[in-house]
Amino acid sequence: MNARDVGVTTCFLSAGMEANKSTDNLGRQRFHIYNPTRTVKGTVDGWVSEYSALINEPIHKGRDCCSANSITFHYMEGPEVEFVDNVILHQDEWKNITSQQRNKRWSNLKLGGYSEAPEANDMQTWRLLLEFLQPPLDRFVRKHAATVSPASPKS
Repeated sequence: MNARDVGVTTCFLSAGMEANKSTDNLGRQRFHIYNPTRTVKGTVDGWVSEYSALINEPIHKGRDCCSANSITFHYMEGPEVEFVDNVILHQDEWKNITSQQRNKRWSNLKLGGYSEAPEANDMQTWRLLLEFLQPPLDRFVRKHAATVSPASPKS
């Protein structure tokens, strides 16, 4: 924990605010240290492993890495943020191109030092990325579609 973390925590506590866990009801993270690829693959630096062990919080990867209501992915440069936004907004296009085409588009980006692009033939990572990087409204509709009955026609 650095001085800024301590300062923010002190400020919150003095205002009567307490930090709560930021995981969803399945224990999946909403705030992510790394970009989507590293998060899905569980590729972490030593300091993250040490901190996770210290707070007794396992590092999740694969399907368990991310909440359907993820809020942020950190350590992403501007072009990568725009790219991920494009994937979210144009799902059909991204699902219908080959893995080589997807990889070529991703690998042409200026990635930051902490970022990682998915391998062209790593279909498991691509499937998970396309599953997690979806428009929030689409996730909401799919999640709640089974619980909402269609409206009855007006007579």
